[in-house]
Amino acid sequence: MNRHHQGHTLIELIVSMAAGSTLLGLAMGLVHQTMTMSNVSSKRASHDRDSQRLVEQFRWDVHHSDDVRSTAESFVVVRNDGHMVDYRSEGNDVIRREHRDGNTMRRESYTLAESYVATFSKKQDQQQATLEIRFVPDQRGYSERVDRQITASAGRYRRLVNLGDREDAVTRAQESP
Repeated sequence: MNRHHQGHTLIELIVSMAAGSTLLGLAMGLVHQTMTMSNVSSKRASHDRDSQRLVEQFRWDVHHSDDVRSTAESFVVVRNDGHMVDYRSEGNDVIRREHRDGNTMRRESYTLAESYVATFSKKQDQQQATLEIRFVPDQRGYSERVDRQITASAGRYRRLVNLGDREDAVTRAQESP
């Protein structure tokens, strides 16, 4: 009598399960690494977007101002029409508030990545304002560095604003960065 058993031996089953679990472990490691890199990339992109928006808005405000002032807690951009813009740095957040005749008209927040701070300064001899976004490491082995820096001259485009709303939009689009 001849009997054929269809199936696998216990050793074949154990070997195939070990190979499958090894491949599954490697795949899960790759998925975890990909998700981590995606999260880091997303945070960097968000930081770049917010810091670029901040730089562009700061440049526009200073170029269209009459005066810039630096106080202990904030940096103020002033126009003759009673319009003021106040920049305040709080950790890695920068708060921008527009005021007209003492009333807050608009408030914006720019959130930089962790370990980044924004500093504002004014050159005393000229009407120039500087915004510096700096990386300040909280771990040893990293050095402090400037991520972005912009220096803008007060009043550079002030006369163009008085042309009217229609032309103002056109001149804004034509301004160099």
